[in-house]
Amino acid sequence: MPSKILLLSTLLLLAGCETVSYYTQATSGQLRLLSKREDIDVLIAAADTDERKRRQLQLVQAMKRFAAEQLALPADNSFSGYVQLEGDYPVWSVVATPEFSLRPHQWCYPVIGCAAYRGYFKQAAAERKGRQMRERGFDVQVGGVPAYSTLGWFDDPVLSSYLYWREADLAGLVFHELAHQVFYIGGDSAINESFAVAVERAGVERWLRHRRRDDQLAAYRQRQVHREVFLQLLQDTREQLDRLYAGDLPAAEKRRVKAQYYQQLRQRYLSRHPQGPYKAWVSRELNNAMLASINTYSQWVPNFLQKLHSSGSMAEFYDSVKALQKLPVQQRYRRLETWLDKAVPPPPSN
Repeated sequence: MPSKILLLSTLLLLAGCETVSYYTQATSGQLRLLSKREDIDVLIAAADTDERKRRQLQLVQAMKRFAAEQLALPADNSFSGYVQLEGDYPVWSVVATPEFSLRPHQWCYPVIGCAAYRGYFKQAAAERKGRQMRERGFDVQVGGVPAYSTLGWFDDPVLSSYLYWREADLAGLVFHELAHQVFYIGGDSAINESFAVAVERAGVERWLRHRRRDDQLAAYRQRQVHREVFLQLLQDTREQLDRLYAGDLPAAEKRRVKAQYYQQLRQRYLSRHPQGPYKAWVSRELNNAMLASINTYSQWVPNFLQKLHSSGSMAEFYDSVKALQKLPVQQRYRRLETWLDKAVPPPPSN
């Protein structure tokens, strides 16, 4: 731990004024969270631990063992501690895109490279950054994030923000966050998150079969089917917007048509699924940042899943994925396209 704190302190000295402020809150926030960590084994053994909490912590331990034994994920000391948060989320994320583009703004960091989001340990700081980006003309999404990965730099604890999720979702989160320790490319959030989602989905399927949770497995698969329908609606809108933004219409007209496309997306979903799980999402004031955020977690998932299913083992799959790190960007995308029968285009260039 001391060497990691020293690294964070060194990074502060390499940054500019606004970045120093950002890394100061990031460092203090991370250390404050870790200072609240309680050992899970101690909590489980304690007589005064709530029985429901004990069962959920034991479930996380079982998921962690499964991740190591069946998914070849580096469990090690991750999820060995527990943190009771003061609020609903440990961090808040800011995603921003230009008004007439679906490409998210990139924030770059020492060591890990660039990412399509900026995280804050305090909601007020995230909201303030969101306002600043809006004032610069960006579309912005600010939202709470129930979990995040430090990519193995620290031993990520279990958080109260998700401890009581239903079993499939809890397992998915554990597998997703551990997957980030296997593979990460600085500057390519869509590939990083799509990979983790693919491992998450395959892991949940195996976990529920392992636990003989047939009803939960059927329900989980049904949710994935509905999500694919939802993602197709989003993709249709993305294609409309890509054409609009690439065109020569005046800004005022682009703005009008853009609003029209988002209203059509809302109406299409609600007319088909008036009580669907994404009702609250589409009922909000939609913008490019919201579409970009969803796309970050879905763009390459089919490609990774197909490669996983065609691999002889999880280790073989991971080796194929890690090979992407050595490729230039466009070659990386072409390699991913070969993993799927139907090619998926790279991110929009506008």
